[in-house]
Amino acid sequence: MRSFAAYVDLLAAVRRQEPAKFSWRREAYEFETRHPAVDLLAGSSQLRRALEAGAWSGQMVNHWEETAAAFRQARQSILLYPEAG
Repeated sequence: MRSFAAYVDLLAAVRRQEPAKFSWRREAYEFETRHPAVDLLAGSSQLRRALEAGAWSGQMVNHWEETAAAFRQARQSILLYPEAG
C-alpha cells in the first residue's frame, strides 16, 4: 500500500509542477475505452478526481489501509491456508 501511495504522491507532485502540461492517458487501456486507465488501476475515479482537485492527502491512504485491513479480517474464515502473522 505504501509504494502505491508513494507513486500517487509523485503523480500529485508532477501535476502541481506543470498542471498545464499534465494529462491522463487517453488511449485504450487493456481494451477498455470508456474509463481512463488511472481509474481502472485505482478501482474508481476517486483518486483521479482528488488529484485533479488538488485534494490528494494522506487521509486517503489511511482510508485505503483501513479498508484493506477490514478485508483481510473478513476473509480469514474462508482462507484455505491461514495468513502468516
